[in-house]
Amino acid sequence: MTRKEQLDTNGWIHIKNVFTKEEVATIRENAINTTSHKGDVLSNPKLKSVLINDKVMTILKEALGTDSLIYFGDSTALVGNNDSGFHKDSRDRKKPESNEWHDTHYSLVRIGVYTQDHSNHSGGLVIRDKSHLNQSTKIGEIINVKSEVGDLLVWKLTTSHSGNARVPKWNPKKAYDPKFSKKIPGFLIQKAIEPRAAIFATFGKEDEYSDLYIEYLKSRTYAVQNWLDTDYNENQVEDFSKMNVKVVEFDKSELQQLMNSGNLNDGFKQL
Repeated sequence: MTRKEQLDTNGWIHIKNVFTKEEVATIRENAINTTSHKGDVLSNPKLKSVLINDKVMTILKEALGTDSLIYFGDSTALVGNNDSGFHKDSRDRKKPESNEWHDTHYSLVRIGVYTQDHSNHSGGLVIRDKSHLNQSTKIGEIINVKSEVGDLLVWKLTTSHSGNARVPKWNPKKAYDPKFSKKIPGFLIQKAIEPRAAIFATFGKEDEYSDLYIEYLKSRTYAVQNWLDTDYNENQVEDFSKMNVKVVEFDKSELQQLMNSGNLNDGFKQL
């Protein structure tokens, strides 16, 4: 199958060896050392190369079946452990009647670059296979993604997933719902490499899905604050433009008005 066929069929893809081990070591070091950076990943001089990357952009274009992409500042470098639990990131995840659950070609994806091994360690991505066409987070085979250093993970925002996999020592190939795996004693779980450091970013086509998702993000405190904290230089935007990736920039005064409105939702941050 092509990458687009894989993504449209399974809701996610796992691409091996996109980065070298040396590149990932540098990404990991920079992520850990720039936790004080405010703003998205593109605006971080030490991490922008994760996104401004020919290999990554080519993979995304192939997976979405397009020659051009849109990026709207929805990215983060996470260091440390967040909560776990199956969820979807899409705008209409609470609306069973949404067309998101019927459109095989839904076009918003998140990438994940994990800077530590998860082939033999806990802490990685948990996916519900083929869950992207069902609004329920209880549907789909549970898979602990065995990513290795250098791999790239891509999943649709409609795909059910969780962070911080807890992998049982007695059967590492077995994956459990995080609600259950949280209850397994730590001595029975594969160790995780600490600190967990990963880069996440959202991309899509310039279409109705991206338009609606941007409007949705304007209702979320974390997204508006991230945009307010983000400042690009001309080179960052131009480098993406050369790859046929449109960078959406937001008016800071309008963002500040949103922040001052008192109408933003503090919930739902990336895991």
